[in-house]
Amino acid sequence: MNANFYTGTGVVNGIDILLQKKTGKYTGWISYTLQEVEHKFKEINQNKAFPAAHNQSHEIKIVNMYSLRKWDFAATWVYATGKPYTAPLGTYELEMLDNQKQTFILVSDKNSLDLPAYHRLDFSITRNLAIKDVKGQFGISVFNLYGHRNIKYRQFTREYYDWEKQEPLDLPRFKTKDVVLLGFTPNIFLNIKF
Repeated sequence: MNANFYTGTGVVNGIDILLQKKTGKYTGWISYTLQEVEHKFKEINQNKAFPAAHNQSHEIKIVNMYSLRKWDFAATWVYATGKPYTAPLGTYELEMLDNQKQTFILVSDKNSLDLPAYHRLDFSITRNLAIKDVKGQFGISVFNLYGHRNIKYRQFTREYYDWEKQEPLDLPRFKTKDVVLLGFTPNIFLNIKF
């Protein structure tokens, strides 16, 4: 066994459902995924199964497209339950046999916590152009129309000083910082094909 790699198993259980309309001025689809993805490694999490980092129990996508003469309108809504993560829960201190104190970090079970649900609404309006042999499109799109704060992952840093009380801490504590994905993001685009 290579010291840099662990050997384990992964199990995926789930179901995908798709309803789709492909013809007419109005097209689109609705999809739903129910899944459970677990990993098991002898060296990790005391050989107990744990949710995979990409496990999302539920995911829903609703895509709507409407064509009206030279205009195309589209709206997409995505929802997914939060991905799992592992977090420090706190610290504790032990006095060793040589009377020195050593600080240890207490960590949650592997991927036992979930980030908040991910969801967003995207919208676009496109005008189709055709001038002789030149075809193109211009329009506007908005990613995450209602600006939901979607968390990609959480960072944890140890603090050794209480800035409010202006004194050192007996035991370090953890500060959590959420790393977020794009919020409300408008775009103007122009595509030309020769």
